[in-house]
Amino acid sequence: MDGTAFVTQCPIAPGNSFLYNFAVPNQAGTFWYHSHFHLQYCEGLRGPLIVYDPLDPYSNLYDVDIDIPERQYKTLLIALNDSGVPGTPGVGNADVNLNLVAQINQTTLLFEINGVAYKSLETLVLLQILGGAISPSQLLPQGSVYILPVNKTVEVSFPGALLAAAHPFHLHGHKFDVVRSAGMTGYNYVNPARRDTVSSGSPTDNVTIRFKTDNPGPWFLHW
Repeated sequence: MDGTAFVTQCPIAPGNSFLYNFAVPNQAGTFWYHSHFHLQYCEGLRGPLIVYDPLDPYSNLYDVDIDIPERQYKTLLIALNDSGVPGTPGVGNADVNLNLVAQINQTTLLFEINGVAYKSLETLVLLQILGGAISPSQLLPQGSVYILPVNKTVEVSFPGALLAAAHPFHLHGHKFDVVRSAGMTGYNYVNPARRDTVSSGSPTDNVTIRFKTDNPGPWFLHW
C-alpha cells in the first residue's frame, strides 16, 4: 500500500480516516511516514517509524534509542553483499535509460523535470489506467507519466547541473541500486548501495540508479 494522492488513491477527506494495516516480516530498521498532499509534509505531517529486531546483534552497544527528527543527518550508504545490480553492467546498458533533468523555472518558480511541471489531477492515474488509457499520450498529467515495460531494467540519471543545491529523490514501489552516488565520478555495478531515496548531490554530480520493473503499477518518483 502506497497512498500517493492522485496517483494511486484520493486524498483522505476531512473528518474521515484511512487505516493502514501491514506486516513487516524479516524487516527491521528506521523508516518514516510522511504526507504527499499539499503542504502537509512541510507543516509536520511526518515522523519516524522504527521496527525493532528482537534478535538485534548490536543491542548490547546501547541502552537507550533516541530519535531526534529535526536533527540533520549525514547519510552513509552501506553496500549490500547481495545487491545484485539487474541487467548488463555498464552505463547506458539497461533496457530503458532515462535522463531526468530537474530545475526550477525562473518564470513560474515551479519545479520541473525535463521542462515539465507536475500538476495533480482529480482523476487518479490508477483510474485512468483502469479506464483504458494505455499510452503516455492518453495519461494525464501529460509529460509527467513514463510507461516502462515490465520485468526490464531501467537506469535513471539525475544530472545536478541545473539545481543550486542537493535534493532527495524518492521512488515508490521499488528499491534501486545507486550505481553512481553523489560526490563520485565512477560507477559501481558490483556492490552498490540499495535504497529507495537518493540525493541528487551537487551541480557537478550525475547520480545514477538502476532497478528492475518487477512490481507493476502506477508509481511516483518525486523529490
